[in-house]
Amino acid sequence: MMWKRARSPHSISESTRTLLLRPLQSRSDPPIHSKEDLEPTRSRFLLVPGLLITSIINFVLIAGLKGHWTVTGSAATTIINNPSTFSAVRQIIASLLGAVYMYSICMIINWASRVIISKRAVTLDRLDFWSAICGSRVDWTLPKSKVPLVLLFIVATRIPAAFWAGALAPTLTKAEMKKTHNMTTSVPHYTQQSLDTYEPESLFNSSDPMTSTPLGIFSFSPVRDRFGFLLNDGASASSQNRSEVQLYKKNDNSNFTYYGRSYGVGASVGLVDKQIGQRFPGLDSFSFNETGTMTNISCIFNRSTDFHLELVLSSDNIMYPNIYEATGCPPWDPPGGNCGGFSEIGIGNDDTVVAVAWWVWPNATVENFEGTLAIAAGKNYTPLNNSQCSVTMVPNKFTVNVNVKRGLIQVVPLNQSMGNGTNPIPIVQGAFTTTAALSEVASTKFTSAIGNMLNSNIYNVKLQETSESTDGKTLRGISEAMEVVTDDALVAYSSAQLMLANEATQVPITIVVDAVLIGTAPYIYTVAGINAAVLLLVIFEGVRTRGWRGMPRFNYMSVKSTVVSSSMGGNAVARKAEGIHKSSGQSWTGNANDRKNGNIAVRLRRVDGLALTLDGDKYEQRTSQTSDYDMPEWSDRISVRSGLV
Repeated sequence: MMWKRARSPHSISESTRTLLLRPLQSRSDPPIHSKEDLEPTRSRFLLVPGLLITSIINFVLIAGLKGHWTVTGSAATTIINNPSTFSAVRQIIASLLGAVYMYSICMIINWASRVIISKRAVTLDRLDFWSAICGSRVDWTLPKSKVPLVLLFIVATRIPAAFWAGALAPTLTKAEMKKTHNMTTSVPHYTQQSLDTYEPESLFNSSDPMTSTPLGIFSFSPVRDRFGFLLNDGASASSQNRSEVQLYKKNDNSNFTYYGRSYGVGASVGLVDKQIGQRFPGLDSFSFNETGTMTNISCIFNRSTDFHLELVLSSDNIMYPNIYEATGCPPWDPPGGNCGGFSEIGIGNDDTVVAVAWWVWPNATVENFEGTLAIAAGKNYTPLNNSQCSVTMVPNKFTVNVNVKRGLIQVVPLNQSMGNGTNPIPIVQGAFTTTAALSEVASTKFTSAIGNMLNSNIYNVKLQETSESTDGKTLRGISEAMEVVTDDALVAYSSAQLMLANEATQVPITIVVDAVLIGTAPYIYTVAGINAAVLLLVIFEGVRTRGWRGMPRFNYMSVKSTVVSSSMGGNAVARKAEGIHKSSGQSWTGNANDRKNGNIAVRLRRVDGLALTLDGDKYEQRTSQTSDYDMPEWSDRISVRSGLV
C-alpha cells in the first residue's frame, strides 16, 4: 500500500504509533453517559405545563357540570348572538388541547426510541417509522405493513380534539341570579288618602280622574275606559279545547298576555319594570309574589228568583225603544220588597234585553267578601234567564311569573289566604259589580253586548265536548266569563293605582337570565378519561425507563442533528448502501421509496461526537493529528504496521 506523503518511520514516536495502531473500539466507542452527551433532565418537564392545563380544565368542567355553573350576563349574550364566531374559537381551543395529548404521546415515544438507539442498533426502516410516528405524519415510503399503523396513530391522536370540541360546546339554558341583586318591582298600594281621591265611582261621571299614556288609558272606571277589553276577554274566557290554557291580553299597551287567569294581579308588568331588563342583559324571566283577591264564581238556575224585567214605558213609535226596569230582591230578602233596580231598553218587547243585578251579602268584609249576581233576560237570550251566581272574593297570595321574551304572564295561586289583603273594600266591591255595570251600558235597542259575550263563552264551553249537561255547560260558561271580567277589573284598578295615583310598594323579585352551560356530560367525562389515560401512560413510561435515563441529546427528528451525526460516523453507511445497490446492478438515486436501504442497521456511538455508525463497524478512516499521514482503511492495518516496522 502506498502513502500519500512519505516520512521517515523513525520520526514517528512510539506513543504515536501505538495510538494509530489501537483498535477504534477501544479508543472511540466509549459509552454515552457524559453530561454533554445526554439530554438535560429539565427537558422531561416539557410535558408538565400542557397536561397540567388540560387537567385543570377537566376539573373545572366536571365541577361546573356537578354545580350547574353557567355563563351569564354580557358574556352569555355574546356567545348566544355570535354562534359562528364562538364555534371557530371553540374549535381552535379544542385543537390546542387535543394537540397537548398528541405532543405528550409523541414525546414519550421519541424519548424512549432515543434511549433505544443509544444502546442497540436499529434499522433505517424502524428509524423512519419512529420519525413518522413522532412527527404525526403519513409517510408513504414506509414498508406497507407500517403505513396502516401510522394512519391509525394519526387518527387516534386527532380524536381527543373532537371530544374536546364537544366538551366545550355551549348549551343554552336558564340561570337564576342567586347573588344578592337588591332588585324589586312595584305592586299597587292603596292608602286612605289615595282612595279619597281615586276610587271606583259612577259610570256616568265623566270627570273621574284619568290619564292617557303610550302604555294605555288608566282610570278607576274600567267599564267606561276598557269596555272593549272586558267584553272580548269575557267572550273568550273559556278555551274551546279544555286541555289548552286560555290566553288573555293584558288590557294596556304593554304587549303582555296572561297565560291563564290573571286573578287580578301582575298589573305592574310592562308598566313600571323597565329597569329590570336594563340591569340584567339577557333577561329571560322574573317572578315575584303579590297579594291580591281570589275570585270564585259558581252559578245555578233559580227559577223562583225575584229578579225580573218590568215594562215601565211603552213606545208606539218604532223610532223609540220601550223602557224596562230590571228589578228584584236578593235571595236572602223576601220577594216583593222595594229593592230598587235599573232601566234597560228594547224594541217592541224585551227580546234583546239582558240585565245583571248585584247584591252584596250582609256583613261582607274584605277578608270574606260575598255577593250574588243574577241575570234576567228576554227571549233572544232565554238560556241566560234566571241564572244566579254566588261570588266569593278573599285575599290570597300569588306568584307572578313573567316570561319577558315570550311576553307571557302566568299567575299561580299559592293557596295561602291572607288575613288582610292589599285590595280594600271599595276596590273589591268595584270589581264585583263590573259584570252588572256592563249590562247597564252594553245594551242597545237591537242587541245586548253582555248577552252576546256570555253566549259566546257558553259556545266555547260546549265545544269542549265534556260529559256535562246542557245546563251545566251554560252555567260554567257564565261563571268563567264573570270570573275573567272581575279579574280584568282588578287589574285595571291596580294599573290605575300605579299610573294615576302613583302609589306602590316594592317587593323582591327573582331574576332568571339567559345562560350558557359549557359542555355536556358524555363529552366531559370522555375527555376526563382520555386525560387520565395519557397521564397514566406518561407516568408508566417515566417509571419504566427510569425517567428516560440515558437519553442522548441526539434527536433523529432534527434534520440538522441527523445530517451531522451521520457525517460524524464516516462513510460506512454510505458504502454499505452502495454495496447493496451495486450487487443488484443499480445505484442509489436518493429515492425515499427505495426499500434496499431499509434493513441497514445503525447505532449511536461517540466518535469525537455522537455519530450514527453502521452496526458492527469497529473502525473507520481517521486522520492522525500527530502525523501528517492520511490513515488507510483499518482493514489494511496489518500492512501498515509492516510498513512502519
